[in-house]
Parts: sequence; C-alpha cells; structure tokens
Amino acid sequence: MEFKKSNWRSALEQAVRDPKVGIRIARLCGDEHFGLYVASVPDRVGCHVHFHGSETYEILEGKGELHLGFVKGRDHGPIEWWKPEPVEAGDAFMIEQGFAHQLRNKGKGDLVVVFGCSPSHLDNHLDRLMIEQPPG
Repeated sequence: MEFKKSNWRSALEQAVRDPKVGIRIARLCGDEHFGLYVASVPDRVGCHVHFHGSETYEILEGKGELHLGFVKGRDHGPIEWWKPEPVEAGDAFMIEQGFAHQLRNKGKGDLVVVFGCSPSHLDNHLDRLMIEQPPG
C-alpha cells in the first residue's frame, strides 16, 4: 500500500490537540494493539516516557531536535540525557521503551511526523508518563 501525502494532510486538518503533550495528533490506521499516527508539532512535544514497547518515527516535514534520555527507574528516577540529535524531513528513528523523549521544532513551520506505537502510548493513565523536568 502506498502512503499518500493527502491522507495525512487531511487527517491533520481534523486532528485534535493533545493538551498533555501540546501537539495535534490524528490516527491514520491501526487496531487495539498498534496504530499509525501523524502529528503536528508547533513548538515541542511534552517530554515523556513509555515503559511498554517502542515507537517508530519518520519526519515528514520540517526540522527539529530530538532529546533522549534513559530513565533509571519507573518513579521519575534520574535521567541520563544524551546529546540532542538534529532531525529533518526524511529522517527515521526508533525510541525504545524506558527512554524519555522530546521533539523540539527548530524550523519556521510545524514539524510534522508520522509514528507507530501502541495506542496505550497516547494515554497518561496507561503508558505515557510525563517528565516534569525536561532536558535543558
């Protein structure tokens, strides 16, 4: 199946802003175990971590910076932050469980990403733990 630009654009037009992470997210396809989503990041994604499963991303438009850090413990233990990585349209990457992560927009327009993960990653009551002190 081909992934067409018009599909994610129309989905984003109808997307609802997630107030916890500060971005608009739309589901493109999936089931109760795995979903493919598109998101528009005007400034940054609220820093968070998942402890069950990984996430796979591709940058569709824009450029930004990816902040990653290994969380040493499930109760907001210390985070070992890595050096931020620049990302831009065409880049793809995976974030493993147990890594705090935050995408920051560094371009003029919104940073647009498509990502795949368990639907539980979008719910603060299931497997999305917000990090109160994001990277500097």
